[in-house]
Amino acid sequence: QPATAAAPARSSIRRVVPVTGWQAPGTVDPAMQQQLADEEVRMSMHDATTREAGAARNLLEGYIYEMRQKCGEDFMLGAMSAQDRRTFAGMLEEAMRLVGDQDPDAEPLQSIAVYQQKLADLKRWIAPIEKRYMDETERRKVLGQLRETLLAAKRIQNKVHPYASEGAFKDDVAALRDVIARADVAVGAAQAGIEARLTQLRSDDAQIEAGQPSPGSPALGGPASATTADLQTILQTLQRLVEGLTERHKSRSESRTRCALM
Repeated sequence: QPATAAAPARSSIRRVVPVTGWQAPGTVDPAMQQQLADEEVRMSMHDATTREAGAARNLLEGYIYEMRQKCGEDFMLGAMSAQDRRTFAGMLEEAMRLVGDQDPDAEPLQSIAVYQQKLADLKRWIAPIEKRYMDETERRKVLGQLRETLLAAKRIQNKVHPYASEGAFKDDVAALRDVIARADVAVGAAQAGIEARLTQLRSDDAQIEAGQPSPGSPALGGPASATTADLQTILQTLQRLVEGLTERHKSRSESRTRCALM
């Protein structure tokens, strides 16, 4: 038989063929990793600005409700005219429509700017009126303290009346009598001014409602009312006299009691 031809020998040299775009199973391409990381940062920033936009919206809405209630408080204790009240009510209504109508798909940063600007506009407009409101709030607080002290002054005046001519009491009793008279006048004028102001405001409001021009409103507290500083001066003088006379009345009573027991 003829000899069988030998098979050709295989080469022991291997070729390395580069494979592009391949990664081991379970791993992510670095470029894709970076893209995912960037997207996560973008979404996180978007979520943060969305929350900030919601907070700005809630702040504006809360301010609207607060000012609606405050403006109904006898027109902010008389600090706001009837016309100003209506003007501001219209501004609050417009702001509330903005809160309800703002495009939910709008960019959060744009919404934040819109809400913050509207809130700033409202606060800027009402600032002078709020200043008068705070001043009148303080004035009424002092007026209330003066009423209470005036009652205390009249009580101690009655107690020391039997010995008002005694040397230890004479000067302060006379001074107390004068200050009580001043306090009565100041309290009466202040209360009359408050009532006149509110009556005028309601009248102005009714005229505006009827389409008639408003004649304007008197100054806070009325023209004859004492200032807050005047009321505080009377209050402090009364308090000093009441405290001094009360202490001397107590000492005199205790002294007479000890003498009676001897």
